[in-house]
Amino acid sequence: TASTSATVCCRSSAVASPDGSGDYAVSPPSAVSIAGHGATALPHTVTFSPLGRPIAAASFRVSGDVDRCIAVEAETGHVRYVTC
Repeated sequence: TASTSATVCCRSSAVASPDGSGDYAVSPPSAVSIAGHGATALPHTVTFSPLGRPIAAASFRVSGDVDRCIAVEAETGHVRYVTC
């Protein structure tokens, strides 16, 4: 799906699936769950501008063999571990 924003200079669109069948999206294995963390509610799509900046920051809790929380930084798009 395509999205636009007043703060983004250009049209952004989803990453194409490698086989060309549509947008690229994957689901986690059955033993892994993903939940929003902090102000991020699910479902949530992380969208990047053509310059690689996310439209908004986001954070998620990924649970499987261990719990991990990750954040996508608003200005840089840097993805890092954060305290759960």
